[in-house]
Amino acid sequence: MAEREFRIIVPRIDNSGNWIAPDLFVGVAKAITDEANGVTINPRTAGCFVGDHGQVECDLSVEFSTTVTGSDADVHAAERFFHDYAEILATQLGQESLFEQVVFDTRTEFRPGQRRPHADRDLLGPGRPIERTPEAILTRALQTRQAE
Repeated sequence: MAEREFRIIVPRIDNSGNWIAPDLFVGVAKAITDEANGVTINPRTAGCFVGDHGQVECDLSVEFSTTVTGSDADVHAAERFFHDYAEILATQLGQESLFEQVVFDTRTEFRPGQRRPHADRDLLGPGRPIERTPEAILTRALQTRQAE
């Protein structure tokens, strides 16, 4: 069995300083989930790089990562998908490039647990349960913009 971890980092702000609409990130999460059966999202990633004029520039971004395990053909198909999808996103967002990473030395294991309707009562926080759709979770996660 072959296995690869894939990571795409998508800016939250375009080159002119405008926030990217949360719908784009929902679409990215759905596309990756459709391809890889799941995705982990870090909506609060910051990264810096040396820009065109030799100055350090920083971005706020969303990191999408997933692991694909399967036949060599399955993993190669996923590599093509992520490579092509990163190019599509870079073009849509007007970026010169988009960070895409493939990790070749990966082994993923899932440890068994026991599925229940909720965690142990002493671990639950206050408030009502939240909706767990991609739209609801990502909208909530992306609500970190500073007041302008």
